[in-house]
Amino acid sequence: MTILEFADIIDQRIEITYHPNQDNRWSAHFSSGEIKEGVMLCSAFENGKTPMEALYNYAKRIAGQKLVFYANSTERKEYVVPKGIV
Repeated sequence: MTILEFADIIDQRIEITYHPNQDNRWSAHFSSGEIKEGVMLCSAFENGKTPMEALYNYAKRIAGQKLVFYANSTERKEYVVPKGIV
């Protein structure tokens, strides 16, 4: 499964950002999503030289992790990212 297919299934937006004047740095992450590490929630993103490289690196980073969206609201949602996501 690709990260884009996963985003469609869970109906969550991925943000890809170009950082000007930073040697072609792009970053990717789920908007409003955090990784659950034990009892803590941690923001996560990954970088790349292209939008697709940033997205690929982010998929590797979150593979097998639990994502929490809107943690402090009544709309809180949790999903486990498939281990084989690309």
